[in-house]
Amino acid sequence: MVQIPRHQERNMQFRTAELKSAVNALLPMIPARTPCELMKWIEIAPTFVRVYSGNIATAAIKLNGEGTGRLMLDGRILAQILPKITQETISLVANENGNVVLKSDSATFTLATINDEFPKPPETEFAAVKMINGKLLKSALKIASIATGVDERFGYGSVGLQWPYLFSSDSTSVSMIKMEDGEPMTQRLIPADTVSQICSALPDNEDVAIYDSESLVKFRSDTALIVARLSEGKLPEVWTILDSIEGKSIVDIDPKELRNAIDLASITINPESERMIFRFEDEKTTIRTQGADKGESEISLSSSLDGDPVEVILYGKQVRKFVSRSDQDQPLTIKLDAPDSIVSVTQGKVTFLLSPIRIAE
Repeated sequence: MVQIPRHQERNMQFRTAELKSAVNALLPMIPARTPCELMKWIEIAPTFVRVYSGNIATAAIKLNGEGTGRLMLDGRILAQILPKITQETISLVANENGNVVLKSDSATFTLATINDEFPKPPETEFAAVKMINGKLLKSALKIASIATGVDERFGYGSVGLQWPYLFSSDSTSVSMIKMEDGEPMTQRLIPADTVSQICSALPDNEDVAIYDSESLVKFRSDTALIVARLSEGKLPEVWTILDSIEGKSIVDIDPKELRNAIDLASITINPESERMIFRFEDEKTTIRTQGADKGESEISLSSSLDGDPVEVILYGKQVRKFVSRSDQDQPLTIKLDAPDSIVSVTQGKVTFLLSPIRIAE
């Protein structure tokens, strides 16, 4: 690690709200407990605040402060102090005792610091992927991460970035969003827990440029920079599964009514089997569940069917997860070919794929 001279002048001033916002955005990247002491610190300079942690090679947010030098503070302690400061400005000054004095008009804190720097991200050549609105990208990443599972041997703990697709998969389901038309690029896997950290730091109201390499993915906007490490492995190209569904049974259904029906049916679901039975008919859909101790339920709601009536058994946990995060104002279409075939649930650019438990009797 590079040593910062102790005699270097470190004296800076910030607008409290700006520094607080930047620290809060980076806080999810600072682990509550870590064997790596360096990861709990946050680096502050007049023009930026930066962290280094786990799968985050570097994450920085631009500031408009004044002063000189750089210093390191405990990120979680700083995040507790800043919301309590009501004055518009604060100052950070390194004193001769090797501490940092944080001061506003009404409060003074003397905080520990260290004289180390974060390691620099690995040098690599990045290729441009896409420029996209930050709010849209964050929404897409959150949707794509819904189906992240736990079996990291197959990339199931990751979100696939294979522009124009963002997607994730586990042993029973897939969540996928297609951002635009175009041929898929090289697949990169972002660790699932890193996705929420990236979303926390990205701004809503700026365009974000995405770059990738074999080991890293970079997100850059006017005020934020995030470089994250990629996972190893490979996810199946799930859009080819979607292409294989002929749609012998196509159901149009109101997402609000479906969510309410699933919430009701879930009251008696058996947590051991998690079975939820769907019967799609001409003008209605029926959902049935049964629990050993809770009894059983049968909920009907209106829908329209194009094709053959069909009954399919799905994992209730996966169904509830997708429906709870679906857009309640956008039409929802369900497609399947047989009781034992993959079920697709589509809303605009978003698609969920569900595997049935078994052939319904």
